[in-house]
Amino acid sequence: MPECCSTREGKPMTHSSPSKQTVVFVAPSALFVGELAADALIAELIHRGVEKPCCIIRGDAGKKRAVQRLLKTASPARITMVQASNSPAQDQLESFAEEFTTHGCDGIIAIGNSEVQAFARLLRIRMSLSPEEFATIWQSGVIPDSVEAATPLACLPFGNSDGTEIQTQVWLGEKRFDHHDLLPDLVGIDPRLTGLSTQKEIAANTCTTMLNFITAFKDTDHMIMDSWIACGFGFLQNALQNWLLSTQDNTSWRNISSDMIAAQCLSSVCAYNRGASSIARFVETLAVDGFANRHQSAAALLPVLVVTIQRNSPQTYIRLQEFLDHEDPKRFVEDWIAIANPQGLDHIIQALCIDTYRLFESVNVLRDIKPLLALLAADGTESADPSFTESQRRSL
Repeated sequence: MPECCSTREGKPMTHSSPSKQTVVFVAPSALFVGELAADALIAELIHRGVEKPCCIIRGDAGKKRAVQRLLKTASPARITMVQASNSPAQDQLESFAEEFTTHGCDGIIAIGNSEVQAFARLLRIRMSLSPEEFATIWQSGVIPDSVEAATPLACLPFGNSDGTEIQTQVWLGEKRFDHHDLLPDLVGIDPRLTGLSTQKEIAANTCTTMLNFITAFKDTDHMIMDSWIACGFGFLQNALQNWLLSTQDNTSWRNISSDMIAAQCLSSVCAYNRGASSIARFVETLAVDGFANRHQSAAALLPVLVVTIQRNSPQTYIRLQEFLDHEDPKRFVEDWIAIANPQGLDHIIQALCIDTYRLFESVNVLRDIKPLLALLAADGTESADPSFTESQRRSL
């Protein structure tokens, strides 16, 4: 810590004048960002004693070849390559666990989108349990706190995301799991891999990234969080400038995608430290499979959230603007939403929220409708459509 720092209110805080606030901020995964991030990540795995990692990938033949070429140059270790299916399930987890054991693997590397990473994180849990023990967990969706996963896990993300890269929870199909050992040990953002993402995938992710940053900024007040948010916004600013100016050649796209996924991972750490957020929970609730995904519902609420901060907390808005090098936060959010292209669903979601709010302003209406909503929310109700599960609300 420097000899003299400033709080968000601009008041000096020195060693002779300790803060009244006890700050706890955890960066649960080591982050590697840059041109040779994959090399550094694998070198760290080897340093931790991993000699035969199992690498989980998914994608078309072109992406698979690109990953294989990178691993040949980045890793002296003997790597077992396995490919996850489009809808990985328990039987494939058991198949991978058997292959992991047969080849004598001692570490896991997940390369790809959020589903590949979720699969790898669950495989880590599986390797510390018997098939019967894991089957019980799979059915219940509950991983006991007593479970300890010792297998080192590294992730190299690219492609679409659900914003949980560095979180304790995992969503896989209709299953949701939460456990401290679902956090990866190492995360690498390497342009050689992020460049394999499509523009559509990357742009959509950014709405959730900004929501994580802004809710973390709104709900916390300490310098460590501020520094992470400022760094994340810096990545997004670089990406936006290059996106608008670039001819989108291969080199520029690698840099843009790397900055965007780096921001995405930083925002995941900020959300992890922010804790529960009513706004983030509302965004998840508005995401319904077949209608809108989480990124589109985030696009609907982001402009409203920024304006609310501007009106209700002008000093916070000014501070947010300082993080963006004095660029207007409203304009910044609007530019990214335009790139993300939520296909008009953001406006539909906003209209539904407005109508619902106006409806519930009437005490009589709320009195009559609340029992109906209670019935829909009740477990096992025959009135509710079982096809809409909680995980589908977060569907990509």
